[in-house]
Amino acid sequence: MSQTNETPKAKLAAQALAKMGGFQPQLKDIPRRYWDFELDAEEQALMNSIEAGEWESVPNLQQEIERYQHYAAAQVQSLQSINTEQTGQAMM
Repeated sequence: MSQTNETPKAKLAAQALAKMGGFQPQLKDIPRRYWDFELDAEEQALMNSIEAGEWESVPNLQQEIERYQHYAAAQVQSLQSINTEQTGQAMM
């Protein structure tokens, strides 16, 4: 996994999955002891929908991932800029 803020349980789960030779599990395939969270009713309904095959991946997945990463980075930069402006005004 590429995130640096992984929990120990997430690291163990990633190691276990790597040993499976690239197996792409669904969340239901990962033992609950590795979960660091509980699903609320809305999240559980979404999980059920995904696992029932009601969702499809876009054909150009990598391009879409990169596009939305760009949007997210721009939003973070915008929020940092606003925060910097507010901090400067508060010091006056």
